[in-house]
Amino acid sequence: MKKRLLMIVLCLMLLLCGCGESAAASDASVPDEEQIVLRFFHYQVEAEAAYARVIEAYEAAHPNVTIKSEYLNSESYNSTLDARIAVQDCPDIIGVHPGYAQALPLAEAGHLVSLTGQPCLDGVRESEVDTARIGDTVYGAPIDLTYICTFYNVEIFEQLGLKPPQTWDEFLTVCQTLKDSGITPLSLCYKDAWIRSLIPYALAVTTIYRDNPDFDREMFEGQQHFNGPQWQTTLQMLKTLIDSGYVTENYLQTTYDQQLRAFADGEAGMMVMGSWAVSMIRAMNPSCRFGLFILPASSDGVNWIPSSIGGMLAVSEQSKYKDTAIDFLNFFLTNDEVYRQFLQDTGNMPVKTDFEADCDPILETLNSEITESYPFLDVGWLNGMQTVFIETMEQISTGADMTQALEQLDQAWMDAYREGQNYESDG
Repeated sequence: MKKRLLMIVLCLMLLLCGCGESAAASDASVPDEEQIVLRFFHYQVEAEAAYARVIEAYEAAHPNVTIKSEYLNSESYNSTLDARIAVQDCPDIIGVHPGYAQALPLAEAGHLVSLTGQPCLDGVRESEVDTARIGDTVYGAPIDLTYICTFYNVEIFEQLGLKPPQTWDEFLTVCQTLKDSGITPLSLCYKDAWIRSLIPYALAVTTIYRDNPDFDREMFEGQQHFNGPQWQTTLQMLKTLIDSGYVTENYLQTTYDQQLRAFADGEAGMMVMGSWAVSMIRAMNPSCRFGLFILPASSDGVNWIPSSIGGMLAVSEQSKYKDTAIDFLNFFLTNDEVYRQFLQDTGNMPVKTDFEADCDPILETLNSEITESYPFLDVGWLNGMQTVFIETMEQISTGADMTQALEQLDQAWMDAYREGQNYESDG
């Protein structure tokens, strides 16, 4: 009996071992889910923390995906991205400036994947989608909407009995009052080159494009020029601000961060900047009380404001994981909680219609004052023109002959046109 019991026990043990070996063999035969590493590359350094939240949320929902991000400021971003594309080392998900500033040239060259019909475009305003559209194909996903506006220190304005100005003359009066009170009227930096375009853009949408939205098209047709009365008048307004001492004394050596810091700390009464800086000012100095108004460039109080996509994402044609990269875009822009948090982190507004973003109240106030807007000028300009424009703004600001500088800008425009770039506009 003992021997029979022993045999039964041994058989059971062997049977259990066999089952274990079979299960182990079965597990080994099923491969683990593919581990994917995506590279994310963007020019919005100021939005790094906001994108980090989005990436974290996506990785949590997709344990097999890791996203490695990298950010460069706009000055070096474009050239770095071009170099990586040239050596077949383009990151999977890339930030692209909308329109001819970057998105359309990259798409025309075959470097971007089509996003046509993807959920990430659902509900996005057609005017924003068009900045990445060639024919019927869309190559970029607009993320958020931003404006170039004027920040002002509420406490300083109250102390001096000032109100947000409505006309150019009123704006100059405010500047002079601040200067007479020992306060820098406008915090400004030229060390980070891209900022040199903000004041000209903010002025020109009223001084030029309000009365003639087709101005750029007419330049392509040879009917208008940079070296003409419209741009000469506009840039003389810029020179007035600089020559009158209304800007940061050492603006040529001041950086973007220093410009924001000076305003946040109350060292300057105003600052012309993108609305994306709202959250940055709050982070730098939570006690700073500030408001926003449209830079007044008119004599009648009717002022337009420059608007643009704050960020746009695209998928590289070189990516090994195109489907996963597209899935990230769809997750980002269709997950309301994730998208809303991103907007709150960046301080920008949604590109989607009928989306409750719970934006900063200061942005809602600005939005209620806007009657008309016009896209950032470089969106409709040929590739490379913004760089030349920025260089010209520094030359004019520092005393170069305006006529000569604008003639050179016209020549650059014609050179770009002759290189075969196609100009398309829905205007």
